Amino acid sequence: MTAVTKPIAVLALSVLAYLPAMAHEFPHDVPAREPGLWLKERTGTISDGKTAIEIRKTWNVCLDAKADRALRELEMRERQASVAGQDHGRSVIRMQRLGTCDAGLQPGDMMLMHWRVNGEETLKARQRQNILEEIARYDAFMASRQGR
Repeated sequence: MTAVTKPIAVLALSVLAYLPAMAHEFPHDVPAREPGLWLKERTGTISDGKTAIEIRKTWNVCLDAKADRALRELEMRERQASVAGQDHGRSVIRMQRLGTCDAGLQPGDMMLMHWRVNGEETLKARQRQNILEEIARYDAFMASRQGR
């Protein structure tokens, strides 16, 4: 390793080791969004420096205070992973309250409604997931990475 690449490698390892700790430092005084059904739309561009891809994902999300906090934490973890992975792109999240949760949706449930890449719908069927389960999977993944 050269004198220049060694500090960069150490910095990269430090950031990766620090990510799990950062993920749990979400401020406790952030007020929760109003309970109910929310539209969450993420638009953005992913680029490798040569090619840019426009992405738009739309979810319906059923929130209560606990699920809202988990969603914010999940979003923060995704941003941290993008920064650590040096993701070349940008994204914007817009949320709008739609009303009460649909029948069958419990707080924490997310339904992926649309996934468009360069304007074309790529989602063949709606996909259901749960925010709390996503956090648990992320925690298990990070624990397995630390055990290496």
